[in-house]
Amino acid sequence: MPIGREPEKGKTSGFQELGLPYVSDPTITTHLSMFLRRHAVNQHLPQVIDPQSGLRVVRPDGLLFNGGVFKSTLIRDAVTEALRHWFAAPEWSLQVLDNDRLDHAVALGAAYYGQVLRGIGVRISGGSGKAYYIAVESAQETREQTTQFKDPITAVCVAPRGLEEGQELHIAQPEFQVLANNPVSFSLYCSSYRVGDRTGDIVVDERDAFVELPAIKTVLYFGKKTGVAKIPVSLFVRLNEYGTLDVYCESRNTTHRWKLAFQLRGATEDAPTETPKDATVIDRTIDETNMQEAADLIRKAFDSDNTDITPDNITKKLEQTFVLDRTMWPLLTIRTLWDVLMELRHRRLATPRYEARWLNLAGFLLRPGFGHAVDEHRIRELWKIYADGIRFARDGQCRLEWWILWRRVAGGLSGLHQDMLFKKIAPSILQSRKKKEAARLQGAEVVELWMLAASLEHLSVQVKVELGDQLIKLIGKDKGNARYCWSLSRVGARQPFHGPVNMVVPKETVQGWVRQVMAPDWPKPHEFANLLTQLIRKTGDRVRDVDDSVRQEVVQRLGVYDWALRYIQPINEVVPIDWEEEKAVFGESLPIGLYI
Repeated sequence: MPIGREPEKGKTSGFQELGLPYVSDPTITTHLSMFLRRHAVNQHLPQVIDPQSGLRVVRPDGLLFNGGVFKSTLIRDAVTEALRHWFAAPEWSLQVLDNDRLDHAVALGAAYYGQVLRGIGVRISGGSGKAYYIAVESAQETREQTTQFKDPITAVCVAPRGLEEGQELHIAQPEFQVLANNPVSFSLYCSSYRVGDRTGDIVVDERDAFVELPAIKTVLYFGKKTGVAKIPVSLFVRLNEYGTLDVYCESRNTTHRWKLAFQLRGATEDAPTETPKDATVIDRTIDETNMQEAADLIRKAFDSDNTDITPDNITKKLEQTFVLDRTMWPLLTIRTLWDVLMELRHRRLATPRYEARWLNLAGFLLRPGFGHAVDEHRIRELWKIYADGIRFARDGQCRLEWWILWRRVAGGLSGLHQDMLFKKIAPSILQSRKKKEAARLQGAEVVELWMLAASLEHLSVQVKVELGDQLIKLIGKDKGNARYCWSLSRVGARQPFHGPVNMVVPKETVQGWVRQVMAPDWPKPHEFANLLTQLIRKTGDRVRDVDDSVRQEVVQRLGVYDWALRYIQPINEVVPIDWEEEKAVFGESLPIGLYI
């Protein structure tokens, strides 16, 4: 294979039929050659010119294999031979370095890093290995530079290579302006190849010289009655240890300060830019002044001496502050408010009313338990209150809000934590696990327990089958209670909301459930349509997908309804779950800005 070959883009791999995400071009040597070509921009590295393509390429002296895939002698030999073929020269030789633990190196490094954080060992740091850039509109003189490129990008360097975690940079030049009160998009790029770019430098280069990261599509709110406006701003940039690049746009003329949190983890450094359209984060950005006002409101709400702002009206007060319905609050906003609420966790113990409202707000602000870089830490902090339990356990509303809280954040709980929750609630919902001393619960609480159990996607397949069998009976008795239908749709879903696909209920079991659901008349057809769609949704994975005969039977049953087309399509075709369907799967609105 020639060293100048570009990886193929947009080609669909046959492995997609198995439901596996797969790179468009799986040829290792193709990506290796691109890696060596891209690093040729660094003049400090030894380079040669490929005689066939005329391209400048970095010539390596050593080769270190890492990762379990390289246990294969065939793959190691293929890579070694490709390098020796590309750079064959009398004066050059390639040294293959020893590594006898190919599949443990990353784990060992992570374990050692954990020790370093606890003061054991030596931390070796060179800062960020990549530089980060935000795309900007081109000035006239910059536009003239772009004519020499095929597909140019104009961007400003906001974080140079070598930036340390926690280090903050102030960028006053060049002069920036942001468009407020209007939908805008901030596109972030990174490069581990470019060298010498400094903070504030405007660079123009080919699009392929960068890796595109998920953009932020947002509205920067500026004044309740102000129209679209261009606001002069300075930038403050901070790279944090949680995998985000925080960029603050601070108005030069007012006190407004907007925070943009770019997710950095998950980007492939050396892959060609193949960003899916839905990788853009849909978001709204609320300025820091309003955020501080909202934080103060929460503190006052749980202050017993305050009578104007209370736990009962805090949500309405926050909506008035943001001029946004609570379902439209951005992800970053609700997580910031959750951090404030956790500072007040001791105040929930004052009265049943305080506890119920605190639990309700905590679950709402941390839903669905993942989506932000720091959510894993937040879940650990929240789990600390699980052992304490409910302070006012005899209060029915407190108990309801307790279960709703854990259902809302279930997506962020580990398998162990989900198992602990299930063992706690199982005696109240499953006949086979009932205990003599178990308290008799009211109907509303039992339904909430079922919805919580259905949200625990890390439970074993055996447990899920047990839950599904019981739900089938309940649906038959209650003539299709909407919440029981929703619970079964989560338990037997072909496409989990957050859990692993290897924990999905076998298709043979689900086909039995489908036939039982299909048997009676449907008092509320929409509920059954959604249930069946989730149970037999087509994934492209033949292990999970139900038989065609079952699929055709359901489509025929749904076909009598004019409104059923949106349910039939995902049964017949592999289509991505859209925003509205995600909300239905979760059971309520998801925070704006959450990308799953």
